[in-house]
Amino acid sequence: MNELAHESSTNPEIKVDTDFLIRKVSSLLHVKNQRRTWDEHGEKIAKNFLPTAPAFRLIDDDFAVPKTSTVPDWQQAKEIIHAVLNSEDTKYHAIRKRLRNLHNPSTQMMLSVLSIWLSGVMGISTSVTHPMVASILYGAATSPDKRVELGGS
Repeated sequence: MNELAHESSTNPEIKVDTDFLIRKVSSLLHVKNQRRTWDEHGEKIAKNFLPTAPAFRLIDDDFAVPKTSTVPDWQQAKEIIHAVLNSEDTKYHAIRKRLRNLHNPSTQMMLSVLSIWLSGVMGISTSVTHPMVASILYGAATSPDKRVELGGS
């Protein structure tokens, strides 16, 4: 398990179990075995599983994200999750509060909560956001600095 926080931080630290992520999203083995990067993995998910022209999507009115094509959906997912975990942006206060209320959230809970929330924000299926979020968390957990904290209040 990787701890992803500044040691001196007063913000909650995020612990990511990369083995759990690989068990839940087996295609992450390609990332672990260095056949592709976590970013390439997420991009492939977006290209292969996101519909190009959705006929109907439920979108959270507070966080409507404009749609252009499938690859930008991956870019937007990364930016949104990064902002949730690392920014002080009040726009993400509710989801940060939900994550903090989990009291030392497990990787499974983080993955579930973020996947469902991101699905509502972006208006795409959780069957797509689940592996996307897993890729993002895996990327953060295996990054050289291994520092991510739940920023903001």
